[in-house]
Amino acid sequence: MHRTTTVMLRTYLRTASAMAGIIQVGAIGAIVFLRIPASAMESSGFRVWALAGIIVGTAVVRQLSRLAFQRAMQNQVASVGDSRSPIVIASGCPLVTLVLLHLKFARREFVVDRVTC
Repeated sequence: MHRTTTVMLRTYLRTASAMAGIIQVGAIGAIVFLRIPASAMESSGFRVWALAGIIVGTAVVRQLSRLAFQRAMQNQVASVGDSRSPIVIASGCPLVTLVLLHLKFARREFVVDRVTC
């Protein structure tokens, strides 16, 4: 398995794990503050909604990271050479975290330039 494939799969798993954590915090908050019975969180219906939330949340994060990458390209803080060379990202890019996330999702090689923009 290529290194970029491993990084992509790990990125999807981390994003889905973050979404699951957010859903779990929401469920605990609903139990504590809204007095919803804990048995409601054990139903198959809740599990289906939780799974759908994880999938949708991961897709939304991927789209946001793609938009951040496009904005970085427009603002010229990310540059693409030919197809074989890695994408260079300025370290001062305000959306560097999302841009890096997009590149990991897209299985692209990248280099973070230490020169600020």
